[in-house]
This record gives sequence, structure tokens and C-alpha cells, in this order.
Amino acid sequence: MSGSEVTYQIKVDISGTGTAKNLIISDQLPNELTYVANSLTLNNVSIGDSNIINDKINIILGDQNPNKTFIVQFKAKIK
Repeated sequence: MSGSEVTYQIKVDISGTGTAKNLIISDQLPNELTYVANSLTLNNVSIGDSNIINDKINIILGDQNPNKTFIVQFKAKIK
């Protein structure tokens, strides 16, 4: 329904023995949705909207050791 909000969650588990190099979490919202300002969190911590450009989320995490989990959440509104 137009104007309704949905919550997205992206979970990234790093496993294995090596380092994940140049890790980026990226997601383009469908045309039917628009990002809700100030709703982006990483592991339940607000990270602001500088990671959002034209309804595309880009979170640069760099090199990460194994056995870590990252959870990205944000809201989007149905156009």
C-alpha cells in the first residue's frame, strides 16, 4: 500500500579462516521504494545517511577478520 513502511535487514556472516578483503555491503532499493531518512543502522547503531545515494546503500567495512557478523537495517517507504 502506498505510503506504508517496510523494514529491511541484511545479515553478513564472515566465516572461514582468512580475512575478508575490502568488504562492502551494498543494496539498491527497487523503484517502488524510497529510503526513509535516518533509519540506517549497523549492528543496532545509527550510522547516518551519508552511506545512501539515490536509494542505494553502500557501507564500506574494509578488511574484516573471520567469525564476525554484521547486521544492517533500514526502513523504506512504498511510493
